[in-house]
Amino acid sequence: MTLKEIVKLCNQMAELAVEEGCFAEGGQPDAIAKKVVECFNCVTEQLYCDFATALCTCKVTSQNGVIDVSTMRLNRVVSLTDSFGNNVPYRYTEGGIAVPDGTYTLTFALLPQKTEWEEEVKLPSPRITERIVAYGVVAEYFFQTGDYAAANAWESRFKNALRLATVKTSSMNLHVGRWT
Repeated sequence: MTLKEIVKLCNQMAELAVEEGCFAEGGQPDAIAKKVVECFNCVTEQLYCDFATALCTCKVTSQNGVIDVSTMRLNRVVSLTDSFGNNVPYRYTEGGIAVPDGTYTLTFALLPQKTEWEEEVKLPSPRITERIVAYGVVAEYFFQTGDYAAANAWESRFKNALRLATVKTSSMNLHVGRWT
């Protein structure tokens, strides 16, 4: 699903008054649609922070006691190990990650890339559907526009749908006589 289709879904669900011409072939977003796109990028960043399933591992080098992470889409460090596989203590600083000089293996959770109007949407988990994201986007839109009652209602839908989507629901069967 593209970002344009998610904005259309938000428009249908909450009647946001986005111009229908925006959704036509080659159509460009109007002011309301641009605001919804901002809200979408905000919600996906929140989801990537809460459900960090997009991980990246790379070799990094610390110079002057800092690993420069400015070119990485670093959300948070999952692990930092030395060449022997031992965990290395680190701390976040304004300039990067503070560690002793050396070469390390860094595994980190990614932040999402900003999605453009015609691009396919990449969600952090297959359990989080476009409809769930649309609930969050509409909630954020109403929050940013000052309609707090509507924002609370949509936020409640969003959080309930997220909770249901992320709970493991597979059944666990135990054969007869296994507890004895």
